Amino acid sequence: MRIARIAALTAALALGAAGVASASELDVAVSPSTAPLGALHTVTGQMRDDAGAALARRRISLQVRPFPFSGRWRTVDHATTDAKGRYAIDDIELDRNADVRAIAFDGTTSGIARAFTYPAHRLGYHVVGKRRIRLTQTYRTPRDVRLSKRTLFYVGSGSATSAPVRARGKTTRVRAGRYRSVVTVMLPRAFRGRFQYASCFVYSPGSGMGDPAQGCPKRYSFENP
Repeated sequence: MRIARIAALTAALALGAAGVASASELDVAVSPSTAPLGALHTVTGQMRDDAGAALARRRISLQVRPFPFSGRWRTVDHATTDAKGRYAIDDIELDRNADVRAIAFDGTTSGIARAFTYPAHRLGYHVVGKRRIRLTQTYRTPRDVRLSKRTLFYVGSGSATSAPVRARGKTTRVRAGRYRSVVTVMLPRAFRGRFQYASCFVYSPGSGMGDPAQGCPKRYSFENP
């Protein structure tokens, strides 16, 4: 999974009576950058001076601005840089997509790293007849989120390395924060009762959950899920 690092330069306070100015650089990264609801993120970065030297023992504030990325920044935690100017903040839980940045107590501000949170989900199947299976995908979201896009289901033989889309199921709201998509698939005789299955769902506009730029493949690869 890729982790983008973004940095920004901010003028520091004047040093001493002579007014000699310096600059510092602070970067930020969030890992994983894409994760399901309920997963924890780790935010890391480093602070350096304008010559590239590490700045140790600098106090850092971690701020978050959730989707739709237009509200106020909220401070969620703090850290102190180590001897190499590095900091790390663990166990950050996000309930939807969010911008993340770091601010040092001298005013130095990092760029923005975006973290994507998609619905927590579970996929399963039941045999409902001869060569017929029912695939069910359930979703968990914050109560005010609305999912609207269909769920894609892939089914291949037990020995297949990839599979095409076999069905597209409507994603239905069960209750606040709970959704479900159900389809029935007929297995080809050539499968001889052995099969593999997977699913994919794309971003629902306005939901603030998932990467809008990430779509679903025409074929699902079981070798590289």
